[in-house]
Amino acid sequence: MPGRKRLNTSLMLLLVVSIGVLVQGGGAAATEQKFVAEGGAVVLSCDLSYDPTKALVWLERVYGGIVRRLPNSSPNDLQVFNPSFTNRVSLVGTDGVDLRIENIGEEDEGSYNCQQEGTDSDGTLQQLIVASPPDPHAPTITGYSGEDLTPGDRLTLTCVSTGGNPPSVLTWWKDGAQLTASSSHTTGQGDTTSVLDIPSLQPTDNGRVYQCQATQLALPQVEISQVTLSVTYGPQDIQGTCNADDLSDLREGVALECTCTADSNPTPWYSWSYGTAGPLPTGAVVDSTAGTLTFRILNRTHSGEYQCTASNNISSATSGVITLNVTYGPENVQVTCDPHDLSDLREGGALLCTCTVTSNPPAWYSWTKNTKPLSSAVMDNKTGTLTYGTLHREQSGKYMCTAHNGIGSAVTNYSILIDIKLPSTGPMGLSDGSIIGISIGAAVSVTVVTVAIAFTIYCIFKQKRKVGAFEDKVEDCWQGYGIRREGEPQAPNTNRTHTAVTVESHAIQDQEGQAVPDQANSANQGGQPS
Repeated sequence: MPGRKRLNTSLMLLLVVSIGVLVQGGGAAATEQKFVAEGGAVVLSCDLSYDPTKALVWLERVYGGIVRRLPNSSPNDLQVFNPSFTNRVSLVGTDGVDLRIENIGEEDEGSYNCQQEGTDSDGTLQQLIVASPPDPHAPTITGYSGEDLTPGDRLTLTCVSTGGNPPSVLTWWKDGAQLTASSSHTTGQGDTTSVLDIPSLQPTDNGRVYQCQATQLALPQVEISQVTLSVTYGPQDIQGTCNADDLSDLREGVALECTCTADSNPTPWYSWSYGTAGPLPTGAVVDSTAGTLTFRILNRTHSGEYQCTASNNISSATSGVITLNVTYGPENVQVTCDPHDLSDLREGGALLCTCTVTSNPPAWYSWTKNTKPLSSAVMDNKTGTLTYGTLHREQSGKYMCTAHNGIGSAVTNYSILIDIKLPSTGPMGLSDGSIIGISIGAAVSVTVVTVAIAFTIYCIFKQKRKVGAFEDKVEDCWQGYGIRREGEPQAPNTNRTHTAVTVESHAIQDQEGQAVPDQANSANQGGQPS
């Protein structure tokens, strides 16, 4: 037993001496810094050409030897020299020579390197630094406190992160995009400052969020501070839109809502105008806050041009024109004809009838006669006219006009009766020509009778001294001038020249071939002249 105790004592002395030699051996390579957050883990790399036949030792400049891997042993077969590293260190990596330290604390800060027994080379010296967070964790932004700004203003924002090891890294962001800082610097106490300069603000900067983000090893997450800018300006980018696909084909009776929008700060109020800044038609409702123009039931009076205006305490702006076209089917079919009196149409005359309606879009027309469609030769589908240049009796009938416009159709609610008669006639069904002939004949007859009466009176006065009956005196007078009654034999010629006058009947046929007695002859049939 005493001999064994001496052997153990000798081995411990040899180990301490060996470690002392290794620690004091050849100088380590240049220092490499390793930052790690408190409570985290770190792996320190050993960059020696490992010889498994020789022992490998990891050392720390203050503590001395930490762990030793025996020759020809497994990485798990370790000797831990410093009790504070028990259960916190292990050898990892391809060759099992890299040192992993877990649950890092401030006491673990120091310079580490690896060495192999029996050689003069040291591994790279690595400085382990336990990071400490800034205080406060979040950075601070100065230069803006929420006041209203105007386009063209210059704005300088400054972000500061105080303390921390290593110092925080500060970056600027706007709407998810990283910006380039105007300047940045860090002090020896770990304070970091970053400046963002905005030389000329724009309306687009209104409501924009500018962020300063701080990143640091000791921080569990990125710390962010931000400001939201308020830039005031008048309405711009004003637009009016409606909840219908085609404003040129709005049907009467449906609902419609139009909305006005504008970009401004402060928020604008809205108004709507009709036509040339005129009042809105009945049935149009405006919400000045929401900017809406609502028609619960569209009608034809709502057709026209509309504009919206957005205003705030800085300025106003007006939108472009929105044109509404409310369509409806044909209504109020009306027919007018020339001549107006259809009850006195004559064969050979002319007729022009025009069909009109109220509709949007404009209607096209069709005519029927006795329910049968008429050809384009006599009607015009666009103007709605029905034209007969020369009327014939077979064109008599019942006519109707129908208007169509793709939305609906409408037809005259009555039939137009066209009754074409023969050319114009006078009394007793005689034509105008027959009446003229009768008039001329009558005039001649009246003239003959007048002459006869005048001549008879002359004879009476001439024969007044003669004795005899009155009728005999007149007859002798007539015969003295060669005038005889109809049917009597002609008297012998005398040396006196007489004018022969024969009163005859005149007959004029009308268009139907019936004889019409002359008026003068009819008057004479009542008796013979005496």
